[in-house]
Amino acid sequence: MSVNWKQRVRKLAGSNLILTVLAAMAGLGAVAAARHYIDAQVQRVEAESEARYRSASVVVAREDLDVGEPLVAGSLAVRRMPAGYLPGGAVADSAAAELIGRRLLVPLRRGDPLTRAVLAPEEVVSLSRQLPSGLRALTLAVDDISSQSGMLVPGDEIDLYFTQGRGASGTRLELLLQRVPVLATGTRFSSIPGVAQDTQYATITLSASADDAARIILAQQAGALSVALRGHGDSAPTLLSVRDSRDLVPRVVRSAPGASRSLEVLLGGDGASQPRRLWLQAGERS
Repeated sequence: MSVNWKQRVRKLAGSNLILTVLAAMAGLGAVAAARHYIDAQVQRVEAESEARYRSASVVVAREDLDVGEPLVAGSLAVRRMPAGYLPGGAVADSAAAELIGRRLLVPLRRGDPLTRAVLAPEEVVSLSRQLPSGLRALTLAVDDISSQSGMLVPGDEIDLYFTQGRGASGTRLELLLQRVPVLATGTRFSSIPGVAQDTQYATITLSASADDAARIILAQQAGALSVALRGHGDSAPTLLSVRDSRDLVPRVVRSAPGASRSLEVLLGGDGASQPRRLWLQAGERS
């Protein structure tokens, strides 16, 4: 009987050990599964939070705007805001230029993002609406040099220089016009702070009186025009006389080969009836 009892104890202990091992393995599996689930939930929450708070550059009202008020460059600005809090249809900074001239259906407060829903139906914005009475818009072809490497923007002021003539007669340069406003570069005739300007354009459009526009057209036919960009706020007049390329380098009179390099000097004032003649050679001291 004692043998059987010992065998039963051994069998029971063995089965308990197996159950303990199985329970431990099950517990470890549950812990691993729980950890995996928690990690997945944390990653999901982090991704949602990142997407919600990721910033985006949008166009906002720089100041309080009323219903029906046409949008101009000075009333708009670009700000970075959390994407998850932006209203639907918010206008990205890349489309800011398209808003110029559009009108509002609802009022906006300073800092409110602009959306397509608050805009009245689009009207055709023409350059003539930006041109004051009595002025003319004149378009000139430009290259990288005359456009300051594409850095001219609407609102800049330039001086126009006129050059004429070439060859033996030299080239003459005159200041044609000063402080000529730039209305447009290419097809862009607005400049919004914070928005990158298009540097790929082949024309600029200027604002000038009818008489000045005629002078520019005539100068284009008679010679060449050059553009000089003025500094912001620089209203000082440019004082420039007519320049001639023949005056760029002082002229040097050269004697012909073999010619005499002597100089005749007349000396008087000593009471003699005739002045004395003295010939000096080049490099000789009297």
